[in-house]
Amino acid sequence: MAERKIDELIKTVYEALNYAKSNPSEKAYMLDGINEAVKAVFAGPETGGFPPPPTVRSVDDDFSELEEWLNAVAGKTAKSERKPLPVDIYFGDDFIRLFGRIKGMSEGGICAHILQKFDLLPDKYRKTLESYFNEYPFWGTLNIRGKDYGVFKNRAAQLYNRADGFVRLYKRLADYRSRFVLRAFVENWLNFDFDGLEKAKETVFSDYFDPDIMKCGFDEVLVDLGAYVGDTVQDYVRTYGRRYKKIYCYEISPKTVGKLKKNLEDYPDVEIRQKGVGEKKGVMYMKANPAHDSANVLSANAENASAEVEVAALDEDITEPVTFIKMDVEGAEQAAVRGCRKHIANDKPKLAISLYHNNEDITEIPRMVDEICPGYDFYLRYHGDGISPTELTLLAVYKR
Repeated sequence: MAERKIDELIKTVYEALNYAKSNPSEKAYMLDGINEAVKAVFAGPETGGFPPPPTVRSVDDDFSELEEWLNAVAGKTAKSERKPLPVDIYFGDDFIRLFGRIKGMSEGGICAHILQKFDLLPDKYRKTLESYFNEYPFWGTLNIRGKDYGVFKNRAAQLYNRADGFVRLYKRLADYRSRFVLRAFVENWLNFDFDGLEKAKETVFSDYFDPDIMKCGFDEVLVDLGAYVGDTVQDYVRTYGRRYKKIYCYEISPKTVGKLKKNLEDYPDVEIRQKGVGEKKGVMYMKANPAHDSANVLSANAENASAEVEVAALDEDITEPVTFIKMDVEGAEQAAVRGCRKHIANDKPKLAISLYHNNEDITEIPRMVDEICPGYDFYLRYHGDGISPTELTLLAVYKR
C-alpha cells in the first residue's frame, strides 16, 4: 500500500511539472505546491539513502535537477546509483553547480537576472532596500526612479569575476553552518532570498566571539580595530570573563573615543588609541556618515572631511605578540590586514574580521589570510537582518 501511494504521488508531481512547462503563466503559482509534494515524496521510506530533493526556487528553473531526483526515486536509474551520498559531497556539489551556472552566464546576464528578481519584489521591499543603500553606500547606488542600479551591477561583477573565489572559500569553510551562511548570502544577492538569511542568523553568541570556535585564556592580547564605544570589549568580557592580559582599542572619531573611554574606565589593562589602521603610517580624513557614527569612514581625500586622522600599520604600532585581532573598520579591512601581515604570520592570532563593507571582501580577505599564513580554519557567522546581507564575520583560528 505504501509503495502504491508513493508511486501515485510521484506520478502526480510529474503531471504538475509537465503542466507547468506547458503553461508558463501558471508556473509561479504552482511552485509552492510542487515543492510541498516533493517533500511528501522525500518523507517516504523509499527515499532512504537519497540526498534531500532540490527546491524549485524561481520561474526560471527548468526542473531538470528535480526530475533527475524523481527519476532516481522512481527507480528509473540504475540501482548502483541509489547508494547513499555523503552529505558533504552533495552539499558541496549543490553550491559548485550553482557557480557552474553562474560561470556559464555573462556579467550582463547575471545583472539582468538580479534586476528581474528585484522587479518582482513587493514595493515595500524595493523601497526599504533603496533607503538602506542610500544611507549606507558601501556597496553601490540604488535609485529606482532614476534607473540607477549600481549596487546590482557591482554584485553581478563580483559573482562573475570571483566565481572561483566563492567556490574556493566554500571548500575552505570548516563547518556546515558556515557553508549555509555563504549559500544564503549568494542566494540573496542573486534571488533576494530573505528566508535563507533569516535562518542563517546567529542568535546565541555575539558578532566576534564564539567560544565553540575561539578559546580564550588569561594571556590574551586582544586588538580591537574599530572599537566604537567599547561594545566589543564588553561582549568579550561577557563571553569569556576578564580573561585577558591586555586590550588595545583603536577608534577614529573624537566624539566616539570620549564614549569609549567612559564605558571602559573600569576595565583594567585597556589602552585606547585614537588612530585609524591601514597598510602604512600616514594621515587620512574622516568622512562622517549622517545615518550613524559607527559608519564613519576614512578617505585619502580631504574634501568634505570632518577630521584629520592619524593612521598606523599594526605591525609598527604594536610590537608585542598579539593573540586576537578583531577588525570592523568600515571598508578599510583589506588595508588593515596588509598592515598586520607580520603579526598574522608570526603570532598566528585568532581573527574576527568583518567581510561586508564592500562587494569584494567576502572572497578577498580569506584569500589574503591564506596567502599570509596558510593553516587557518575559516568560519562564517551572520548577525544581520533578513533583507540584505550585512554583519558577516570571518572567524579564523590557526590549527596547523
